[in-house]
Amino acid sequence: MLLVSVDKKKVLNHHPDKRRARGLAVKDGEDDYFTCITRGNFVHILKCVLNFQTHCLLVLLLLLLILLVIIVIIILQFSV
Repeated sequence: MLLVSVDKKKVLNHHPDKRRARGLAVKDGEDDYFTCITRGNFVHILKCVLNFQTHCLLVLLLLLLILLVIIVIIILQFSV
C-alpha cells in the first residue's frame, strides 16, 4: 500500500491543477504532458484488456471444439 500512496502523491504533484496552483505554466488540452501520459496509460490498459479477451475467446473456442469432438464420439458409439 505504501507504493500506491507514493505513486498517487507523484501523480497528484504533476496534476495540471496542482501545477497551476503553484504558478507553473500548464499547456491547455491535449498538449500537456500529464494528458499525454494519462492517455498513453489508458491505451496500454485497453490493449492489455483486449489481448486478455482475445486469449479468453481462443480458450473458449478450444473448449467448444473439444466438446464437439466428445459429442461426435458419443453419437458414433450409439450408432454402431
